[in-house]
Amino acid sequence: MAHLSKLEGPTHFCGLLIADTGSEFDFRAASRLWLPTATGSPLAHTVPDGVSEGMIDYLSTQGVFVYDGTADRWMSLLQGGHHTDQVTRAPRMWVGPSDPPWTDQEGDLWADTTSPLTLKIYDGSSWGAITSGGGGGVSDHGALTGLGDDDHSIYALLAGRSGGQTLVGGTDAGDDLTLQSTSNATKGQIYFGAITSPFDQMVFREDTGRLGIAVPVPNERITLDGAISFAEESTSPSGISSTSGYGKVYVAQDGRPRFLDSSGTEFDLLHHGAAVQASAPDPVTGKLWLDTSATGSIGRTVTIRTVTADTTLVDSDVVVLCNGTSPGITITLPTAVGREGKIFYVKKIDSSGNSVTIEGDGSETIDNQLFQLLSSQYDAVEVVSDGSEWWII
Repeated sequence: MAHLSKLEGPTHFCGLLIADTGSEFDFRAASRLWLPTATGSPLAHTVPDGVSEGMIDYLSTQGVFVYDGTADRWMSLLQGGHHTDQVTRAPRMWVGPSDPPWTDQEGDLWADTTSPLTLKIYDGSSWGAITSGGGGGVSDHGALTGLGDDDHSIYALLAGRSGGQTLVGGTDAGDDLTLQSTSNATKGQIYFGAITSPFDQMVFREDTGRLGIAVPVPNERITLDGAISFAEESTSPSGISSTSGYGKVYVAQDGRPRFLDSSGTEFDLLHHGAAVQASAPDPVTGKLWLDTSATGSIGRTVTIRTVTADTTLVDSDVVVLCNGTSPGITITLPTAVGREGKIFYVKKIDSSGNSVTIEGDGSETIDNQLFQLLSSQYDAVEVVSDGSEWWII
């Protein structure tokens, strides 16, 4: 049966320790209390009853230790390990407006309650702040270090990133990326590119929904200062689909600007909006059809070129005036193949006796002849291609 005992003395507080000696329980002095100002090592203690296994000792500057029964071996209850001389205690934490009341040791923490609250750590020689503010981390952004390091490439770097960067709005199908000038109800403008003078950037006015290109204050949905360049649509009009409620502007294969209305009707913008038709419509009494796709038709402005030497005509030629004063010249027509409906008008304007010779490409003929002659001043000939040969009209 176990017996418990408690020992007291004027300078001791004795706790309780049960030691199993093999056949009985032995009750021994368990602890001893030093004054708060005590320093040194538990090895320097003078214990009235001698040091025995299980003895617990407290040092105000070192911590709590237990004797393991081996000479010169005290175990730290807070740190583990054994010490044979001056013992290094476990780090402590102090809360208050002044320095801790003990001898500072590396790793100690001090919550300095002087406003603003600052958590400090002792590095072995001095106290240094590790956080500041009201307990929520650093409140002054300028107190942070490493702000110039580009450590997170998954985030946009507003100051710019070497090699450029891509801003992605979402990851799911149909996700959007929305840019706004301000969260305020009074909206501003979104600029694409640095603002220069004169203004040469693109700007979107969020308040009016207007886009300006090289115009700082667009007055329509799209306002442009400069020219618009259109690439020729190689499949027009079949490659451009009509959309109900919308009209579309483009440049056709012949280099002329066209407009396609919502019903699919194509208009030539250089011919006062006349509808473009590939073939004559069904005849209707009282109506005249103008083939605006034909070159050299009545009522159209045509190109005129004057030549004084042998010349091979090109598609942009229409009227060719020949001056063969010295010497006579030869006009060669391009191949008739692929040029069905193309018309050339050739005229001799000089008074010399030199003839102007007009010939086809290779073995192609003009009215079944390899060439035609213009011998007198003001003689002229107008020829048209049927897709394989040339014919005088």
